[in-house]
Amino acid sequence: MPSKTLSLHFLDWLVIGVYFLVVLVLGIYHAGRKGKTDEDFLIAGRRLSLIPFVATLVSTFYGGILGIGEFVYRYGIVSWITQGLFYYIFAAVYALFLSCKIRQKIQFTLPDQLYESYGKKAGLVGSVFTFLMVTPAPYVLMI
Repeated sequence: MPSKTLSLHFLDWLVIGVYFLVVLVLGIYHAGRKGKTDEDFLIAGRRLSLIPFVATLVSTFYGGILGIGEFVYRYGIVSWITQGLFYYIFAAVYALFLSCKIRQKIQFTLPDQLYESYGKKAGLVGSVFTFLMVTPAPYVLMI
């Protein structure tokens, strides 16, 4: 049985190296430009427009964690309907009708908003669910 080892071509290593170099240079460049507040660091000072906001959400959560790339490879365009259509519908509803109201709030997270609107118990429940959502266990169980 042939071994299944990963072998990369020189150009593959070059692309990976250039990527890390660009990330390093950008990190060093922006390290000197420190944010003045927690809000600047955590939520970009509330200055992020819709396109970069959606791009960051899609690229980090929707694409990487949920394995959408693999699903598209296996099942084709139907994955857009089953995995993406409703996400984009609700993202548009959020952007058009809710984002202005939420932007005016001073909270950073959904549990902060729950605490402010409904009290300590609701904020605690929201925090627990958020913690469970971001732990690796749900993603490992999806494999």
